[in-house]
Amino acid sequence: MAMPALIGPKDLSRDVIDEEFRRKTAGAYVIGTRDPDQVMRVPYTGRSDDDIASRLKVHIGNYDAFSYVLAASPLQAYERHCEIYHALKPSKNTRHPYKPKDVDCVCPVCGK
Repeated sequence: MAMPALIGPKDLSRDVIDEEFRRKTAGAYVIGTRDPDQVMRVPYTGRSDDDIASRLKVHIGNYDAFSYVLAASPLQAYERHCEIYHALKPSKNTRHPYKPKDVDCVCPVCGK
């Protein structure tokens, strides 16, 4: 299964996040730092089942860039997060993405 196409990288700042997300929405994301060649190093992946902007704002000051993919539902956000997690094997994520509340599902990559 291929990793979804991500939008970004974008600066991880309140202004950029507010500009990107004008309404609450689910999605998956990666955060990290950009090297001098503007290549993004991704140590962390995450998601929000309902408000990706608020989740990204938690990371301001710890990293300088983010990329994301929007999702139509918590299930889709979980599936995109799993695909990204398995493709990138981020160093700061030690556990497999958790399943969304009240959704019966399995990881589309490993079946967990």
